[in-house]
Amino acid sequence: MGLLFLAGYLRERGIQVNVLDFFNGQVHKEGEYHWQGSREEEIAAEIRHNMSPVVGISSMFSVHCHGVHRVAAVIKKTLP
Repeated sequence: MGLLFLAGYLRERGIQVNVLDFFNGQVHKEGEYHWQGSREEEIAAEIRHNMSPVVGISSMFSVHCHGVHRVAAVIKKTLP
């Protein structure tokens, strides 16, 4: 919700904002780990398509911290 409030604030001031949701219910197994949401290549493609000088990441639950770190790593690799 925090990112959506921030996006609304920025949009009211004429700043273009894209909100992307990578938690889409898909479950993938990679080795011993189960990944829920978009695959890394899908995340990278969306980030390249919506290139922005600023990226915000949010998670509602601390149990998702591994996924948040993984998304951050994909973004850093895609937009160094």
